[in-house]
Amino acid sequence: MLKEAIEKILTLAVPSIIEDKENPSRCYSDKALHPITPPVPSSVDVSTLAGFVDLVSATIDNFSASNALVHVVDHEEVRLIRRLSDDWGRRVVYVLKKHRKPAKCTASKRTEGNSGTEERIALGVTEAQLNSFLVRLSLEDKQRLANYYLATTE
Repeated sequence: MLKEAIEKILTLAVPSIIEDKENPSRCYSDKALHPITPPVPSSVDVSTLAGFVDLVSATIDNFSASNALVHVVDHEEVRLIRRLSDDWGRRVVYVLKKHRKPAKCTASKRTEGNSGTEERIALGVTEAQLNSFLVRLSLEDKQRLANYYLATTE
């Protein structure tokens, strides 16, 4: 019982910070010796490769492309990362481009309303996103979309 009480008091004590003498930029806590890492800025996410190129070519915060490299993770992800890692072996990710799969129709439902039968299709997007897309379409494109919809639903 006394041993458990002493151990509990030791765990509640304020941790002290221990600096690594060989590498002064590294610090540790004496409790479980967890490294205390400095924060890393978060990446800027872009939705297109054109946006990726535009962001790299823009001079933001005195960014120099000579200190970075493009890392193609796989066929769906491209990163612009810092050429050198920090003291903790981390590489800063400046820009991130992940491929987003297009929304697919997941369900359709017919509803009866005051103006007759109406069909709504769930696209996996919000109504505001859909309305924003439709507003930007020309009248000709809206007619093509309506014709395509009618041809595929018959």
